[in-house]
Amino acid sequence: MLPHQLQISNGIRLHWLFDDRFKTNHLTVQFLVPLAADTVSGYALLLSVLGHGCERYPTLRLLNEALAELYAASITTRVQKRGECQVLSFDVSFLDNAFVPDDTDVFGGTLEVLKELIFHPLVKDGAFDPQIVSLEQKNMCDAIRAQINNKTIYAYKQGIKEMCRNEAYGLDENGTIEGIEKLTPKDLYTYYQTLLQSAPVEIYYVGRMEMEQFLAHLGHAFEAQTRGTLFVPSTQVVRHAQAPVHRVTQDMPVNQGKLTVGFRTGKVLGDADYYKLSVMNEIFGGSPSSRLFMNVREKLSLCYYCSSSTEALKGLMTVISGVENEKKEEAEAEILRQLHELQTTQVTQEELENAKRSLCNAYREISDDAASMIAWYSQRVLAGVPCSFEQAIGQIQSVTPQDVLEAASAVSLDTVYFLHAAKGTVANDEEEKTDG
Repeated sequence: MLPHQLQISNGIRLHWLFDDRFKTNHLTVQFLVPLAADTVSGYALLLSVLGHGCERYPTLRLLNEALAELYAASITTRVQKRGECQVLSFDVSFLDNAFVPDDTDVFGGTLEVLKELIFHPLVKDGAFDPQIVSLEQKNMCDAIRAQINNKTIYAYKQGIKEMCRNEAYGLDENGTIEGIEKLTPKDLYTYYQTLLQSAPVEIYYVGRMEMEQFLAHLGHAFEAQTRGTLFVPSTQVVRHAQAPVHRVTQDMPVNQGKLTVGFRTGKVLGDADYYKLSVMNEIFGGSPSSRLFMNVREKLSLCYYCSSSTEALKGLMTVISGVENEKKEEAEAEILRQLHELQTTQVTQEELENAKRSLCNAYREISDDAASMIAWYSQRVLAGVPCSFEQAIGQIQSVTPQDVLEAASAVSLDTVYFLHAAKGTVANDEEEKTDG
């Protein structure tokens, strides 16, 4: 089943999926802006400030009290990178009115709070509240500094940054400390005005309420906005890696080295043969029965973990692995050897069916969680290819051993990043040196 789609206003769309299985309604409002070095910090900080309060609820305490009165409704903000699009989201969840023990209109009340946060921020004389801006600047900069504490995520992000060093995708969606610290309250208000005027807005809902109820509460607020020339989200896709392979080694006092191997897949979500890549990745390193896990980790004991994942909108595949320094070269060689085997020899039918079953089960599990459903559909809307779970499962089931070989053959090595475990005191390393 696909959500019902409605154009509310210029560049503002509603994706409505009625589903009466859930007691809790889920709503996500996404503002889409280009991922760009000169604006990424501003939009990330703006979203944090918007989520901090508004005219009616000028403090977090008052905001939280209002939500608590609505049977613990929740409104959170989130910034994501989807392809080369910076996605600024308000994520909302609230108890359906059918399960409220009194006559409280939780649906209407929650949407009113959301409307206040988006359209009536705490602004005076063309500037956001300086104290809130300063607080959120500190919080965001602290969070960016703390990224290095999780070395697995840090090494993955550094690998992406190196692979896409000349592309917008190499930027961190949260911006930079330097970029955040230099922003003023007036700067943020300019970002806010541009957001309302030019950002495409995608609104997703999963629950049992009727669409007319939503439009009555929030739809008119979006309709009333003056819209200008809209941003057009787009992503630069590099389908083949350029020689030579880009190699970077960084020393850091950690318990174990972190290896990130980046590939160009030649395929993105929206390509007719995209799901062939999905199956290939599942066999290569996407599951506990994958070749990377069974061979690089289990059989040869070259690493503590080893898995692969794809970035559907950018056309990337990334292998991450925790290895000892002295085993790095051997582990990298084995990772590439496993890929070469997929490029030159057809997989067995059993291996293929196991991968299909794993993927199909994962898709079915998504349909049991409203927030996961929104994430699924929103990614496909960004790709311009609305697709149901049933359609995706059908595509997966049709993949053949030859399709897997062809998908693997399109993959090319781009970047190898290694976080080298330097001698010295180990600090802030969250990864334990275990076989888990």
